Amino acid sequence: MGNVTPRTIIILCVMGAAILYGASQLFFPAGKPPEPLTGLGDTAQLNALIAGLAAMPRENPSSGNAYAIARAEAPWSRNPFFERKSYREWLDAKDPSEVEDAALVALRKEKIVYSGYLDMGEKKIALINGSEYVLGDPLAMEGYVLRDISPAKIVLYHKESKRSFDIPLQE
Repeated sequence: MGNVTPRTIIILCVMGAAILYGASQLFFPAGKPPEPLTGLGDTAQLNALIAGLAAMPRENPSSGNAYAIARAEAPWSRNPFFERKSYREWLDAKDPSEVEDAALVALRKEKIVYSGYLDMGEKKIALINGSEYVLGDPLAMEGYVLRDISPAKIVLYHKESKRSFDIPLQE
């Protein structure tokens, strides 16, 4: 078994004791088992309880509780789990106000998929169509260069049209 240290022996002993305790509780439970419920009583008593609950006066919630209820029911204006920069980038990517041109049509035809992001301090790597690219690398598509990499999107630059295109991360 190799080098067995005292620490390993202690851990194995504690684990064995835990297994033995669990097995003893499983096969020899302490005390007697709880008695099964036989019923909730008379149907008349149950109906009386329901009628009493229904007849209770309803109180108006305090102003603090009313505010908390209203806020809980209101839709979120923005997702609190997004960091601000990524949320802004996501909102900008949602607005399709671009004019169609030849470079954009070619880009959509090629179906570029940005599926991965890796940040190693100074070096950022993007996984595009199954290949790894760093900033400034030309893409396999003719005329496109990777200009920016972020966790939410990449920016491609088309040399001929001198336009930048944002490609959001697809999970």
